[in-house]
Amino acid sequence: MFSTATPLIGRVKPETLFNYISIIQSYYINLGYLIAAFKDYTIKRALVGVMLLFLSTKKTKLLIIKDILDKIITLRPYKADVNIDTAFTIAFIGFLYIGEITYPNRKAKDFSTIKALYSDVRIAPNSYLMVFYLKRSKTDKTYSGVDIQIAAILGDYLCPIAAIIRLFNRNPRPLLDLLFSVNNRAFLALVVRKILLTHLAVSGILPNSYSNYSFYRGAV
Repeated sequence: MFSTATPLIGRVKPETLFNYISIIQSYYINLGYLIAAFKDYTIKRALVGVMLLFLSTKKTKLLIIKDILDKIITLRPYKADVNIDTAFTIAFIGFLYIGEITYPNRKAKDFSTIKALYSDVRIAPNSYLMVFYLKRSKTDKTYSGVDIQIAAILGDYLCPIAAIIRLFNRNPRPLLDLLFSVNNRAFLALVVRKILLTHLAVSGILPNSYSNYSFYRGAV
């Protein structure tokens, strides 16, 4: 049925195994072959057994929702706080991974070609709409960049456009400088995570199940 030249695969996740079988089944359907074997109860039982035998040990991360964002935004006037508040707000509203706006070395020139700069933010004259140009992301497989349109949330102190304007006013920098920083230093993912967990703890929220990934899809 299969070529003997097909390379062997190592251990895979149960979910991946299910996907492989689904692909093979689709291939059979396209060729007009019988697919009764794929509906066999024994195979289904075996797959369930695999799922139970190799349960995922990956811890589920909780999402940052608006009520939590309300508590961890400080609105303090210090540059470091304004940077963090804005980054958290934009990540939440724009459905971003924090890794898409963090970087390990502020002086590295190559990061300016893949990370957000001041010039990558364009605000409409009426301040009702903002375009955030994201050079690279996990969903942008061709690395062609994508414009994320973000609307103002009028009357809400979590308004993303108000947050960006506050950042520009409090921490003005050249247009080709990287957008976010912590005390004029690199916007490290580990530093951002530590600040996030600290803000959660101070707000009375157990931080154990949160990470930088908690912002992605949090606004859904």
